[in-house]
This record gives sequence, structure tokens and C-alpha cells, in this order.
Amino acid sequence: IGRAPASDFSVTNPLPKAVAFDGTSDGSEIVSVDGGKNWGPLSALTLIGKDGARRPALMTDVTHIKWKFDRSLSAGSEGKLVFRGTVK
Repeated sequence: IGRAPASDFSVTNPLPKAVAFDGTSDGSEIVSVDGGKNWGPLSALTLIGKDGARRPALMTDVTHIKWKFDRSLSAGSEGKLVFRGTVK
């Protein structure tokens, strides 16, 4: 809130448990598969499977989506962040 430009900020969106992540409109997001504790590109994340072995994280494992903004946005700017999901 204010007249100064916003810079170096992020927007975080938790996914409802009933929704499976299915990508974003621009691919610039990072994700979490552990409730927001650790973040990264989906391809860099892993989880411990039911068998106890480490496995690559899948889109269905995503719990949160985050977009980071390195550029300044002027006060009153508008934009749209879009992600796709499938109801489980």
C-alpha cells in the first residue's frame, strides 16, 4: 500500500488438497512439495516415497506455488498470475 514502486517481492499460493497442480501460464514459478518448507523448480525437487526410497517430485505432489518478481512494479500496476489444476 502506498505510492512507491514495489520491488523484490513474491506471491505465494497454497494449493487446496483437492487440486493437483497442472502447470502455470508462463513457467516462471517455483514450487514446494513439503508444505512451503523448501522451494525450487519441480524438476529439482525429490520426496521419500512410500517404499522409503527417494523419488523425483511430481506435479501431483505440489503443495504451494510461488512467483518471484525481481523487477519493480509501479503503484497501481495490475497483472495476472495463472496456474492450472485438476480436481482430484
